Amino acid sequence: MQFTRSVFFSLFGFGLTIGLLGAAPAMAQVTQNLEATVSVVDACTLGAPSVATLDFGTNLAVGATSNEADTTFAVDCNDGAPWTLAAEFTGGETVNNRLMTGAIAGNTSAISWELFAGDGCATPWGDAITDPITGTGPQTVDVSGCILNNTVPNVQGDTYTEEVTVDLTFT
Repeated sequence: MQFTRSVFFSLFGFGLTIGLLGAAPAMAQVTQNLEATVSVVDACTLGAPSVATLDFGTNLAVGATSNEADTTFAVDCNDGAPWTLAAEFTGGETVNNRLMTGAIAGNTSAISWELFAGDGCATPWGDAITDPITGTGPQTVDVSGCILNNTVPNVQGDTYTEEVTVDLTFT
């Protein structure tokens, strides 16, 4: 009988141990969502070169129909952002009549020149109202300047310049 009793106590102890281990406390769970957001505003920059130069060189060829110089602007806008690139006028200038003036004091000569969109002297480039360059997203924009030769032989020897303000607007 002793054998039965010890089996009984052993089985009872084993059952008690299983009961204590198997009855784990219930865990609570709470769910919360996380929302990630970012706002992207249309933005543009007018990049390299920061100051573009149309260098027509030295000693313009007499008898040539025009003298051309080229440069580029890097328009860097968000993908899809529409933009307008305009070349503003100074004084009483127009699209077809920009004037470079000499640096020497007393020099009243001026060289007439024009700005064009793209390579070559075919598509005039002007202000936001008259012949702007338009596009969307990032692009490299080619710009040409042309000096009509009829003004070159009639000017004093000098270095002629004009500074043009380039406006980049975007929406």
